Amino acid sequence: MLILHSLLTGIRKTLRSYQLLLLLYLLNGACAVPLALAFRSSLSSAFGSSTAAEQLLGGFDYTILRDLLSTHGVAFSALWRVLLWSLPLYALLHTVLAGGVIAHLAGQARGFTLRVFLRDCGTYFSRLLRIFLLFTAVLTFLTVVLTLALGFAVDQLAENVGPEATVALAALASGIVLLFPLLFVQMVADYTRIAAVLTDEPSMATAVGYALRFIARNPVATFGLQIALVLLVVLLGTLVVLQEAYGGIQAGKALLLLGLIQQLLVLLRVFFRLVGTAAEISLFQELNVRPHSQASVQGMLLETESGK
Repeated sequence: MLILHSLLTGIRKTLRSYQLLLLLYLLNGACAVPLALAFRSSLSSAFGSSTAAEQLLGGFDYTILRDLLSTHGVAFSALWRVLLWSLPLYALLHTVLAGGVIAHLAGQARGFTLRVFLRDCGTYFSRLLRIFLLFTAVLTFLTVVLTLALGFAVDQLAENVGPEATVALAALASGIVLLFPLLFVQMVADYTRIAAVLTDEPSMATAVGYALRFIARNPVATFGLQIALVLLVVLLGTLVVLQEAYGGIQAGKALLLLGLIQQLLVLLRVFFRLVGTAAEISLFQELNVRPHSQASVQGMLLETESGK
């Protein structure tokens, strides 16, 4: 019940924060412009007089896409170069905005004003940047280690077991096993950011300790909410795949329709990200296990003295 309440609270807060939603949507669109231009240039160079464009618009065909990439792979080099520098910049932008997003969704400011939002972004940037670098390193190390270990196990199984179906199931199971530790680390990172902002805690180690204690005291609620958020993302992805697979579309209407779908997906991605953050904040506040920051302790002392 608490998980459902947190999700509904996250949806309500996100819908009320339509100015923040619009701002993040526009920023995501601005970040996507260089990538879109590089992608357009790559497609123009690769397709040329080929009919692969019409064939792919009429319905996805992996064979056509594979042949296109193998024949015109050099033309897509500009796209990969843009990806190399645009993804780190996007991650940095997300870190810059995280403090303002968490502070606003937590209700620390009445209404949305750009001045307050930018002030909060600057206030919490340095600590959130340290948290981002720490958990990026942890996720990278964990991904490499688990991928190597699980890959070795699958290779050994492939050598000793004949049926390909068994190997395929083992590979699928390995992917699932890899997913859960990464989700746990990501969940710890989320609550560390929330603790760093809501408790005004400048120490990264202390914020990580807050998050770990919070998850340890409330494992059912925290893991349940995380799984619910993952299922929402899977549901969204499934709807998109079903919509793409529902018959072919005429080439003349394809570009407009694909553009509208792309913008809708960007908006939905921003919406679900805000819902997830707001839901985690709601759960963090509802369970009332937040540690008191130095500022809040000073506030309680002032209230006590004024009462006397």
